[in-house]
Amino acid sequence: MSAHITIENIEDFRGALSIRSGDLPEDVWSIFDRTLFEGASNAKIVAIEKLISTKNELQDPSFQGGEKQDPRQTAYERMCSARAGKLSRRAPLMVRDDLNGTFIVLDGNATVQVLMLAGWKQIPVVVN
Repeated sequence: MSAHITIENIEDFRGALSIRSGDLPEDVWSIFDRTLFEGASNAKIVAIEKLISTKNELQDPSFQGGEKQDPRQTAYERMCSARAGKLSRRAPLMVRDDLNGTFIVLDGNATVQVLMLAGWKQIPVVVN
């Protein structure tokens, strides 16, 4: 059974991550690619409380096997590098409209979980 990770229960899935609210200032376009967002006909800014992540990153087999770090730590480091101009900015998250006011994250589960922990309020998405 897959997890339903939301802003309300993200702490239950924190694991060893030390990311806290404010660790990644909410400067959307320093992390996300505005050109990709504006070029998508089905792009929108969504309140993070409307997003549901269904991938428990703590269950990643490579992470559990000690072969790599927590995928969310990698996502956090990539976001910090994008903010510093060392890496390209991330495409908006890919989501599916759940037709009940929420959106299921299809691509960007680690990213959205980091941003939940960092206290973000809104995220650019493309509705699939």
